[in-house]
Amino acid sequence: LWFRRIHFTSTFNLEGFDKHLATDILADQRIRNAEVQLREKDITIERFIDAVTGNIKYIPALYICNKVDKLSYKQFENLVKKPNYVLISCHRDWNMKGVREAIYNALKPIRVYTKRPKTAPDLNNAIVLCKGRHTVADLCRSIHSSLADPNKFYYANVWGTSVKFRPQRVGLAHILQDEDVVQVMLRRHPVTARS
Repeated sequence: LWFRRIHFTSTFNLEGFDKHLATDILADQRIRNAEVQLREKDITIERFIDAVTGNIKYIPALYICNKVDKLSYKQFENLVKKPNYVLISCHRDWNMKGVREAIYNALKPIRVYTKRPKTAPDLNNAIVLCKGRHTVADLCRSIHSSLADPNKFYYANVWGTSVKFRPQRVGLAHILQDEDVVQVMLRRHPVTARS
């Protein structure tokens, strides 16, 4: 005999959210006793299923809406209020610079330069790292996947605003900033696992 006790709590009004359907979804996942906390306003059943199953990850997006010159004023007003929306009209050349700025702000790119030992850094060929990927490990992976292997990677020398001293020896987790110069040093004899 199973006792079903599913209790829903929320930081907002749950109008439009079907608790009975959500309880059935939890029962399908063999969750019979739970306290469900809803912290997202206007949650849909699809989002609820994705959160319960845990197999889908939502990533941020930028929505670029074209042909806004054909919309009514009320439709235009509704789209302007939505976050991550950029409204353009290619035909009339409206807000084309706004698209560039929105993409740049969403990606938050940084330029990182590399340097070989005993040579000057190559300031003509920058490696661009985007938002959330600003570590030395991300830089190594962008050059070659084997460089970020902790058994091969020894350290990196960094010149720039992300360090106190120039050069400073850092590890894979160091967060780089725009226009840093990095010299990656590898082990001569990679560390192997001992049995």
